[in-house]
Amino acid sequence: MFTEKLAALDALLQQKHAKMYASFNKGKDANSSLPASLSEWYKWQNGQNQESENLLFDWYRFYSSEEARQLCIAQTEYSLPLLTDDAGLGYWFSTLSHNVFYNWEECYDTSAQLFSSFDSFIDFLIEFADSPQQSIGEVFEREENLLKKYTRYL
Repeated sequence: MFTEKLAALDALLQQKHAKMYASFNKGKDANSSLPASLSEWYKWQNGQNQESENLLFDWYRFYSSEEARQLCIAQTEYSLPLLTDDAGLGYWFSTLSHNVFYNWEECYDTSAQLFSSFDSFIDFLIEFADSPQQSIGEVFEREENLLKKYTRYL
């Protein structure tokens, strides 16, 4: 099921966000100590270079496994960035709960909006990435509404 969802996300990003998709690093086998869903995520793609200007909705960048681990060790010890803006606000993976959460105030833990599973995070991304090009305000509103649909507060 998870692999099929990643394939659907892959096809959507190729179609609707082609420049960003072209900036992805090739997927790679991740450390076997990672949870299966996170390993599959990095097999699918291994983030974008820090210098990439082709971001999801012009502000979210996908992190490589190497960069995520470095940031995890340097700042949080237990949360890996998956898709964030320059300030680190966005979508993180908790190595404690093995769930994805949305971090909105540099809390870097799971006292944020939590997705019930990695699958639900992929469902969210599919719906979010399928949004039409809109103003920044409309994209934020769309993201907020989708977060209400797919997450819960702890």
